[in-house]
Amino acid sequence: MNDYLTLYQNHIDKIKPAGSNDQYIGSCLKHEDKNPSFTFNTESGLFHCFSCEFSGNAYQFAQSVGINPKPYRNGTFPLTESHPNQVSKNKRKVVKSGIREMFLNELDKKQAFSYYKQLLENFDELTKGLTWNIEAVNKTFTGYDPETKRFTFLHTDINGKALNVKWHKSKTGEQPFSIKGHGACRLYPLNLLKDYNHDLPLIFCEGEKDVITLLSRGFQAVTSTTGVENYPKDLTPLKRFKNITIVYDHDKAGAVGSVKLAKALKQQSPESEIIITSWENDAPEKWDISDHFQQKKDMGKLLDEFDELLASGKIITLKIPKKIGVFTIMTGKEASNTTPPQSEWLIENVLPKKFNSLLAGTTGSKKSLYAMELGMSLANGEKYFCGNRIIPLTTNVMYVDTEIGKDETHRRYKSIKNQMHWRGDKNFNMLTKSGTIEDVWDNVHEAYTYFKPQLIIFDSLYNSTSVGDFSRADQIQKVINSLNQYKERYGVTVLAIHHFNKGGNELGLDIDRMTGAAQLKNWVEWCTIMVKTNEPDFNLWTVAKSRGFAHDETIIGLKWDNYKFKAMGVIDDYKPLLISSEKKKKWQAVIEDCPEKFNSEEWLNVFFTKQNLSERTGRQWLKECSNTPMLEKIGHNSYKKKLKLLNDYNHED
Repeated sequence: MNDYLTLYQNHIDKIKPAGSNDQYIGSCLKHEDKNPSFTFNTESGLFHCFSCEFSGNAYQFAQSVGINPKPYRNGTFPLTESHPNQVSKNKRKVVKSGIREMFLNELDKKQAFSYYKQLLENFDELTKGLTWNIEAVNKTFTGYDPETKRFTFLHTDINGKALNVKWHKSKTGEQPFSIKGHGACRLYPLNLLKDYNHDLPLIFCEGEKDVITLLSRGFQAVTSTTGVENYPKDLTPLKRFKNITIVYDHDKAGAVGSVKLAKALKQQSPESEIIITSWENDAPEKWDISDHFQQKKDMGKLLDEFDELLASGKIITLKIPKKIGVFTIMTGKEASNTTPPQSEWLIENVLPKKFNSLLAGTTGSKKSLYAMELGMSLANGEKYFCGNRIIPLTTNVMYVDTEIGKDETHRRYKSIKNQMHWRGDKNFNMLTKSGTIEDVWDNVHEAYTYFKPQLIIFDSLYNSTSVGDFSRADQIQKVINSLNQYKERYGVTVLAIHHFNKGGNELGLDIDRMTGAAQLKNWVEWCTIMVKTNEPDFNLWTVAKSRGFAHDETIIGLKWDNYKFKAMGVIDDYKPLLISSEKKKKWQAVIEDCPEKFNSEEWLNVFFTKQNLSERTGRQWLKECSNTPMLEKIGHNSYKKKLKLLNDYNHED
């Protein structure tokens, strides 16, 4: 029986049972895996990573980590202390970075040296047919294992300290393997790189055997120790070379791997010239550098042909991607040679097209009714909304109610519809919910597939998510990220209805009154504000932020009558409209007992007879009152009664 558990334990961290007795989970070795996603089965030997899709059987896993996979092919697994694959996990040295990297013990080093001596003492016999020379073997401590009848390659760090012995594939095609736990992906021969001439070309070839061949012919060469599909994450030891030419084997894996490597080299060594060469199309499958130099031709001719191959390579330039992670890339050339799309309106001065928009305001300002009438006006093909021109003939609208539920949404729809010559059934669809607190984002994405709206209205933002604390940046960012998806995926306009913090009505139309204001202000592209006033069914409306359109700070008065809003005109002085009736009566009570002209001390004397409040509150009342038609400030600390009441204002037709 195969000891699959031991195989995976030697290479996978954080292993623990998962489900059945034969199933385990751990951290994948192919990527940073903070949340273990690598699973394997000790009965079948099969493995799969749910994060990076790395999967296969035990034989393939052994190959991927650079050990002899043969024991996992036929059901026999030798558990002898002398077997080179058996190095227990608890004997490894783990450096602080988390990368397994340890030097060979004395026994392994002596064994490697014996292989090296074996090759030197039998050099002509063992290298028959190869074009190696002793100088290259001496530089790299290449050896030969008479027991397995394989060449051995010593892997070192940059200072020449031994890290691994790798056995080359056998003449019968059996896969290479390394000392268990030492077969990490490295550059080879890493210790020789510092001795190379950085002004001369460096050839990146496929495998240690080709490196020895090239060194024997006077070339500078390097390879990756774990095959054509892999290379070390850190390629910066090569960045000093002016020219790096990739010469991989003549097969599909070589073609794909060379492009992958070239991109990585160019990213880490942008100043180096990176070249990919390709063998002639009629070259045999898997033809490589060693095959080339083993041909029965004059060596001078073979060298000339190889120089021609190197000269025929293609210089690699990094193609600038359209996106890097969350960023969209736009080069200066692209920006100069193209015309950006013009910003467009759905409703002039009210709602831009394909913007992330907010309508924020006070409780009771009828924001929801305004938003529904806006959406229905677009869906119905109305020409105007609140006196502002509607641009498209019709707009497909999806109204997402997260507060009041189906029945009340239906009643409002009917009431607003009755104010129009309605023909918009096909263009206005609604989603409603009430009571439950949960994220609606996935449900709205699903609904999009049915209705394909051009405008999505979320009413309201606060009830569209399970996020409970809009004052926390990390929480509100989750909401913003979710909202972004609709515009980015579908190119739609988004309008979210949002609340002001409670209280502070005298602050008026201030965008900072929104819950989560700091993050939402940075995100939103178009924000309008709507607040109720001390006059029944009369609201103030303004644009608080615009990105892409010029806007002023004009404040519009909106009258709501029988489920329809009407713009009444510009409000020059809105502050009196925000004073509550109760506060206005208290101010009047103080003013009436003051002389026609008075100073702050006289005001406070009367104030204390009327109110059991602090001096600070009395002075604040005087300041607020002097900004209304009730008082006129005529000089420093000098006031005059006007006694013009706020309800003298008339906002009717």
